[in-house]
Amino acid sequence: MNDQFAQREDEQVSAFHDGRRSGPRWPSSVIAARKSTSANLIERYFISAYLSLFLVPAKQDGSKMAPLARFGSYEVRLVEFAEDACAETPVLLVELYRYDSCTALDSFRCDDFDEAVVAAENFILRAKALYEQGASTTRQRLAQDIMERLRDAGFSCDLLARTGD
Repeated sequence: MNDQFAQREDEQVSAFHDGRRSGPRWPSSVIAARKSTSANLIERYFISAYLSLFLVPAKQDGSKMAPLARFGSYEVRLVEFAEDACAETPVLLVELYRYDSCTALDSFRCDDFDEAVVAAENFILRAKALYEQGASTTRQRLAQDIMERLRDAGFSCDLLARTGD
């Protein structure tokens, strides 16, 4: 494997000195994956959260947690278990957690970096959608409550649909 990297480096150096200055030829799948700036950002968050696991003090059971993203009561986080305490449990998980009910909604075992980043991205999108769905429901309940109170006070009112949406 080191020979491949050395060969690629030699090709880049010789291309630079020949005046071509072209970068390495990457597979199209890698190029397509790198085009997404959100994927790069989530990759950075993932790496940052993973590195912060080294600084976070362990809980009594030996586990550590580092947040990736949070939307209201929904959090996507990395969870690392102590190897000696949980021999059959995966050492590192990406987890979608809900604080108001203190439950893990979903988790993904991290064996491969790229798969873990994709799982983190999916969980982040899901957490955001769950939060927005809850916020929308809360707004609807608030609007209904306001209408009922206005009617109780003697006003005649109905909710109108927004125009221009």
